[in-house]
Amino acid sequence: QLVAAQNSSTLGMLRGIFVKEGVPGLYRGVQAPLLAVTPAFAISFWSYDVATRTILEYANLQREDQMTLSQVAVAGAFSGLPLAAIVGPTERIKCLMQVDKTKYSGFMDC
Repeated sequence: QLVAAQNSSTLGMLRGIFVKEGVPGLYRGVQAPLLAVTPAFAISFWSYDVATRTILEYANLQREDQMTLSQVAVAGAFSGLPLAAIVGPTERIKCLMQVDKTKYSGFMDC
């Protein structure tokens, strides 16, 4: 908040964080999203496959048949639900660590 008061431009804020906290200050809180990326996308691909198979079965189509655009959109929307369930909490941890650096000593503490 002190950095924001000094200079409201993006580069000014980056410079203020770098001067005050160094390079680690630029990456505060990024551990949580990085740890969640691989399992999140693995679950997203899995849920897309489950949705695709369910839609094909419901529409009496074979695996090699082409789905319509709306069917693909529904499968994609379904795959986003578990993705949001994983990424949401990790983004919250990242934001908490970036906003209040005195309250949390690290990722596991937050």
